[in-house]
Amino acid sequence: DDASLAKTAVRVFKEEAGADLGGVQAWFKLLEIVYVRPSEVIRGKVYREEREHVTFMVPLLRACDMPSEDEYTKQLVKVAEDANAAAIARWEKEEEESKPKA
Repeated sequence: DDASLAKTAVRVFKEEAGADLGGVQAWFKLLEIVYVRPSEVIRGKVYREEREHVTFMVPLLRACDMPSEDEYTKQLVKVAEDANAAAIARWEKEEEESKPKA
């Protein structure tokens, strides 16, 4: 369902990039990849064939309010700082988890 995909895209983009695309009124399905995972038996357990879908959607942004250049620059700097902080936190967590336990 394209409406569900668009809602998911808005939510995930806001979580990851900090930008709200909730005002986008039209989305275009650019590409859909269907991966067919064949059925197989692993260690005696039967796994049925599954289809996985990956959809790339592009928002029509002309209907959205765009920030001024200064506001955009401030938002861009904040997004970059937040992404950097999240990456460092993830790296530190992975480093901590990879240390041998006493």
